Amino acid sequence: MSFHNVKWIVSAVVIAALPVAALAQETKAKKYADVSGWTVESYAVDGQYMRCGAVVPASVGSKVSFEKSSEGWTLLVPTKAKGDTVKGAVDIDGKSFSGEFNLMDDNRVGLFLKPAQLKSVQGGKAMIVKIGAEQTPVPLTGIGAVISKITECDKKNSQ
Repeated sequence: MSFHNVKWIVSAVVIAALPVAALAQETKAKKYADVSGWTVESYAVDGQYMRCGAVVPASVGSKVSFEKSSEGWTLLVPTKAKGDTVKGAVDIDGKSFSGEFNLMDDNRVGLFLKPAQLKSVQGGKAMIVKIGAEQTPVPLTGIGAVISKITECDKKNSQ
């Protein structure tokens, strides 16, 4: 084994051994707007813009949000489900679609929304997200304006 390979392996081991806290990145939310009771925010990690999103009105009592990043649209829902991925379903005005929700760091799971699914959300009145036995209701009043404001926030901050 060459000296270069040994040096690379030692470097990789040292980096892997660093405390997780030293590698943790700090996410900061900055309020962008209020729309129909939803709070639209931009999110930056260590000062670098990452995405914009909107959190449901506080009166709903859960931390459901929609977010837009360079990867697309995501629906985030709190859950007690365990695992890196969980299967779930979204019911909008009696019509459902299912998908795989991915674990996030804040006891929420995220589902990437396809364009047709986002369109269903925009045209809907009420939504229920089902993960196992958990059912999370989400009012969609004013969601069209909320989605537009998230899009505006993302365009403004991603430049």
